[in-house]
Amino acid sequence: MAHFEAFYLNKSEIAKTRLTNYLNIPTLNSRDQSKVKMELADILVYDEKFNQAILYYAQVEENLKNDVLAHEASFKLAKANFYKKDFDWTLQQVKNLKQSPSLLIANDAVELFLLIEDNSVEDSLRIALQDYAKADFQLYQKKNDEALQSFLTILEKHKGKSIEESTLFKVGKIYEEKKDYAKAIAYYQNILEHHKDGIYKDEALFFSAEIYRKYLLDNEKAKSFYEKIVLEHPDSLYFTESRKQYRTLRGDTTI
Repeated sequence: MAHFEAFYLNKSEIAKTRLTNYLNIPTLNSRDQSKVKMELADILVYDEKFNQAILYYAQVEENLKNDVLAHEASFKLAKANFYKKDFDWTLQQVKNLKQSPSLLIANDAVELFLLIEDNSVEDSLRIALQDYAKADFQLYQKKNDEALQSFLTILEKHKGKSIEESTLFKVGKIYEEKKDYAKAIAYYQNILEHHKDGIYKDEALFFSAEIYRKYLLDNEKAKSFYEKIVLEHPDSLYFTESRKQYRTLRGDTTI
């Protein structure tokens, strides 16, 4: 309820009060307390109270060491620093998370690490990275239309630079959420054509396949994208699901 109040009704003060009161329940165990603190921190980030949020994420890290929830808190702490444009500190944090036992967190950490590192080498002032952090934060706040315009502006201002690939992916995901599947696929295709050695290639393939299978009902197209992941990206986070869908679409009797 608090999450919905903050992120969808823009009633963050009510949401924070609800969670603070919940924290005061004496029977709340340590893990449940940490979950409440995580949500409270998420809402504080939404309100741009980054330093307060970081304190709560750090408490979750400390209270649940080596737990997946602690790794999630660590990554969210890194993202909070990213949104406040403290890129050097973010870089240090995601370095450690690249070895997280959670494949999803490790994957996100690698992507964020490479985003900062690649764009820092190319642009010592990190202008493109600052623009990207602003757009990404708008997306976090559910200001999708504003975020879309910000990302499109990045593509105009920083065409051909390292920031382009991740920006193309973000734009594709926004259009996918808007159910504008033709535009989403066009941006994913741009990645596949112009960033063949990039880190988002497998994601562009996978989400294109999902759109063709689920929404455009073109199984042959979907199968071709799944097949490329299976053959070319065995280490992908999406490999297992892609292999399953590919075999299903191919008509295998045993999956």
